[in-house]
Amino acid sequence: MAKILKKVQLSTEQVTQKSADPTKGTLINPFTQAEMEQFQEKGTWNGGYVEGMGYIVPMMNGLNESSSGSEPQYNTIVSIANSYIDISGTNGFNIIKKWLMDVGVAEHLITLSEGVVSPAWCAAFVSAVYKEAGYVDKKYSMASQWASWGKVTTNPQQGDLACVSSSHVGIYVATTSSPMMVQLISGNWSNKVQFHVLDKSNITFRTKQ
Repeated sequence: MAKILKKVQLSTEQVTQKSADPTKGTLINPFTQAEMEQFQEKGTWNGGYVEGMGYIVPMMNGLNESSSGSEPQYNTIVSIANSYIDISGTNGFNIIKKWLMDVGVAEHLITLSEGVVSPAWCAAFVSAVYKEAGYVDKKYSMASQWASWGKVTTNPQQGDLACVSSSHVGIYVATTSSPMMVQLISGNWSNKVQFHVLDKSNITFRTKQ
């Protein structure tokens, strides 16, 4: 799968996306990834559903950057999360095992069966990404632990925590305006690290205190 950051490119202008088929880019008639990339190269990507990727937001005007240099940039967190896209038990069991062991899970408790890693590892993925980014170092092995971390925010920024429930967490990428959906990168989603889109009303966002 092409990397997500390529899909959420930066631009200083918004232009209208044109397609001969007015239904193109809908859930039932999504763009191919190649079509999306062509629009992006021309600077005319205005959002839409893409095969295998869900809803991809319009090209953005930029990411917030700190002038102090004391805090890592949120796009750094998303970039690191993005670098693990498609990691699964099948092709990255040792990576996932390390994430779980780093948060205190005993090696003998970590198993792989038909591509499925146990125990659940979405929380360990967030812990690993945040630590690698130098954002926060928490050895949380369960989503419920992240669900009480930091503080709730209604204005999430790239890299903030997205709590889908007490049993799943991911890293916030963007919110679409129409429909109101949230883009996340999370581990252990269908047994691998994936970029996916969920209804915003089902998510609680949390950020550093």
